[in-house]
Amino acid sequence: MALPGLILLLWTLIRKRWNLLFTWHLLLAAILYALIAVPWYILVHIETHGEWTKGFFIDHNLHRFSDPQEGHGGLFIVTILFVVIGLLPFMSYIGEVIRKRRIVFQNDLVLFSAITASAFVIFFSISSTKLPNYPMPCYPFAAICIGKYLQLLVEKRTRAKIYPLIILIVFTTILPIAGYLALEQEAQVKPVSSFVFVLLIVPAVLISFLFIQKKNIAVRNITAIAVGYAIFNLIGLQWLYPKIYSSNPVANTLNQVTKSDKVYGYQLYNPSFNFYLKSTVQKLDTTALKQVALTQPNAILITREEYLNDLKNTNWRVINKQHDLFELPTTVILKPNVR
Repeated sequence: MALPGLILLLWTLIRKRWNLLFTWHLLLAAILYALIAVPWYILVHIETHGEWTKGFFIDHNLHRFSDPQEGHGGLFIVTILFVVIGLLPFMSYIGEVIRKRRIVFQNDLVLFSAITASAFVIFFSISSTKLPNYPMPCYPFAAICIGKYLQLLVEKRTRAKIYPLIILIVFTTILPIAGYLALEQEAQVKPVSSFVFVLLIVPAVLISFLFIQKKNIAVRNITAIAVGYAIFNLIGLQWLYPKIYSSNPVANTLNQVTKSDKVYGYQLYNPSFNFYLKSTVQKLDTTALKQVALTQPNAILITREEYLNDLKNTNWRVINKQHDLFELPTTVILKPNVR
């Protein structure tokens, strides 16, 4: 409720629609909301003996906001980068959207969309846990703002600038080089690192448009970006990304992990395993680890390399070790050391 409430409050204050705040309709809406939602929350609280309530409200709301979870922290700019990259290619026009805000935000829907996008970006920039999917709900609203500016361009109600296209040319040129250097540092994906240079076809397409049409610059630039990034998505998402993703630690160890129906976790581990396993991963302490190792010879334990010292005297042996792609942790898979 916090984010929608904040957005509606900001909208009301900016538009000075005080009548929306001081109305009996809000009280009626609150009562209706409570009648629908509260019984479910109470029942699930009773059914899970309070565990769901604690997990949802405390762990996955308050704690994720106040402390980095699963190692996903970072500076405030990380969220901004998530949004900028997630809204490519037309995010390169955001500078013009802000510069021409007086004519772009004249429409109430566009202004509301701008408030919504800004609220998400600011909120999750302050949040301690930062993941790409957190600000994603603001993407459609940001797209409305950018789309409104593109409409003004096409209708020639504002002058086209060349720099958004130049930004994308520079970005799509640097990206394969940066990608190559990053992949070279990861042993699992090093064999496919040179494949990223195929993406250089994208800046080549963008540059070619600079020479084929000069009459309607706005339409030319928009067409160039659309065609260039259609090619980028086909190459990157359909071919290159699957090659890289197939080398992540979960993919490389899943066959070993799924051989057992008893999978345990110690301290922190890659949470992606939870999506592929048929049963819940039970987290163990050091005392329970010793007991499981003695009584369940086919059990599997997932943890991180940093916790291996804790397991020295627990009778577990390492069967696989994979560094998490582009992150600090190293995933470790262990089995009981059966003699």
